[in-house]
Amino acid sequence: VNTMEISKMLTLCTSHVTDKTLQLLNKDATGNNFPCLGIYKKEDYGYFIYIDKKAFCKQKASSPDSLPADLVTVIAFTIEAGCDILCLDSDGEELVCLPHYEYQRHSNIATNVSDELCYCGGKLLSKTMLSYYVP
Repeated sequence: VNTMEISKMLTLCTSHVTDKTLQLLNKDATGNNFPCLGIYKKEDYGYFIYIDKKAFCKQKASSPDSLPADLVTVIAFTIEAGCDILCLDSDGEELVCLPHYEYQRHSNIATNVSDELCYCGGKLLSKTMLSYYVP
């Protein structure tokens, strides 16, 4: 019997990562600076990011600073939600339990970070649940 592989995707707003991280994702869509991630441009609106969970955890353990902290946070949230793919979209959902960044010239300022719980993919998630992935 053949079985189909089915993946779940979480869509979040691009404001959950910094402009610098978005620039790195744009570069990585044509190269491969983050071997634990498969990064694909979503036209001009964001990115589809396939997460290899084992490789992600291994990379975080062996080289903790190899991925930007803001990207690690949204990837960890995606994993905790039971998803394999993260879609960062300019019109995606902006969650109060994740940091979001307002762009003012060349600096990013994290705003409205909350310890509130988020309901995602049938799970109740909080920032404390991310401690395994995020230092």
